[in-house]
This record gives sequence, structure tokens and C-alpha cells, in this order.
Amino acid sequence: MRLPGYDCSLMLEFLHPHALPAALARVDLQAVTRDLVCLFRQHEAVTQPHSVRSLLHFASFGRSLAISVLQSPRLSRVVIAHLRVPHVLAGVVVVAHPPPELEAPILVGDVMVSARGRTRAYLDTVGPATREEEATAGFRARLGGALNTTGLLRLGSPAWAAPLSAGTGARLRAGIGRGGIVSEALIRYCGGYLCALDQAEPARHVAQNLARARSARETFRQFGQAESLMANRFSPEVASQFFSLLWNERSEATLQNEKPAAAPAKLGATTGVT
Repeated sequence: MRLPGYDCSLMLEFLHPHALPAALARVDLQAVTRDLVCLFRQHEAVTQPHSVRSLLHFASFGRSLAISVLQSPRLSRVVIAHLRVPHVLAGVVVVAHPPPELEAPILVGDVMVSARGRTRAYLDTVGPATREEEATAGFRARLGGALNTTGLLRLGSPAWAAPLSAGTGARLRAGIGRGGIVSEALIRYCGGYLCALDQAEPARHVAQNLARARSARETFRQFGQAESLMANRFSPEVASQFFSLLWNERSEATLQNEKPAAAPAKLGATTGVT
């Protein structure tokens, strides 16, 4: 017997003991994670050798957190994470750090699915080079089109993040069963960022880029809700390790004690937190 006004297929999925929010949102976040890793590898990214020991893979009572850490000639660190808490949330997080010797902002992006299958995302470029009109012009041109998606509610960057943004950010919202549209926007956004990064010029003020990267890290960790959410759903220790890795803290400390390296050679284009 079919009850009027109810989608029985969604109801059965939600009641299944192994149900995940992503199933209600109709999005395969594991595939999204895999596609993101492949996208960065197309731009010469490889697994970051010295980060292998610090990679996190946490699994307990159905909760899981799997992380890939990459690097490339034009990115000092890329962190791509897939997290799941059954019946509570599921999501993908990506943060990409260009070296301070490049005039390029940090990429931040996340897609999160709530227990009821509603999807939201935050995509932005922040920190270094965001006040340089010439440096951010290429990123704005590439990333503006990535956010032009019908069927989604689009909002601007959070008020606390706006001063750090290059003007390319947005928050996206989608109803039940429309998570795939949001995940596609994330992948397009990351692809546009990588194409713009291929054309980034050497930085004129390396120390200034380091300071802006530090400011972005501190602001996101202070005002973003993700760290407290992860501490509650996983553990404070897991959250602390994850966000230290995500925001490249160890690498930044190393860079401050080293002489700036030569800017990487420009590459030709080959081609996605809070």
C-alpha cells in the first residue's frame, strides 16, 4: 500500500541500518572524492611523500574519515577528505595551498549533506593575493562561470570570510535528491581554480603572502563551525590533527625558517572548510 504524499523509496533508504545522508541527496561522495584526486593529478599532483605518516584514516562505529594529501609544482599541499557519520552527515572537503612564491589564493571548498539529505556547499579562494587586482583577475574569470548553476540557492561568502576572499566565493544550497548538482559545481570550481593557477605569476611579496595565509587559517579555525563539529562527531584529537593538516601548519612553520625558494616555472593549462 502506498501512502499519499510520501516518497516511500526515500523513507526505506533512511530506515535502512546502513543508510547515509548522501543516499538521500542522490550523490556519490566517494566518487566525488575520487574525481577530485584525479583532477589534481591531471595537473601533475602526486602524493605528498613527507605527509604519508600524518595521513588520517579514522573509522569507528560507522563513522569514517579518509584523507588524501597531494602536492604539485604549483601547490605545496592539497588535502581532500571524505567524512561520513551515518544518519547524521556526510561530506567532502578540499583545501589547496599554493606556495607563497606564487601570486595565488588558497582554494577552500566543502560539500556537506545533512541527515535529511539536504546539501550545502561553500566554495571560495582566500588569503594570499586576494588584494592584488591583477593577480585575482584570472581566478575571477575562471571561477565565475563554475557557480552558474540552475536549481540551487546561491548566497555570498560568510560575513567573517568576506574580507579574506578574492570575490569568487559562494554558498550553495540544494534540496533532497539534488546533491549531485552541488558536487558537480565543486568539481567545476576546482577545475577552474587549477586552470587559473597554471597562469599565476611569481609573487612580489612572499612574506605578505605568508601573513595572509596565516590570517586565513586563524580566521577559518576561529569562526568556522567545522572544527567543533568534527570534535563532537569524532574526537578533539582527530579534529586537531585534521585541521593542522588541512591548513598546512607544519609547512608554514618550515617556510618561515627557510629562505624563499625560486618561483616555479609557468605551466601550460592541462585541463574542485567552514
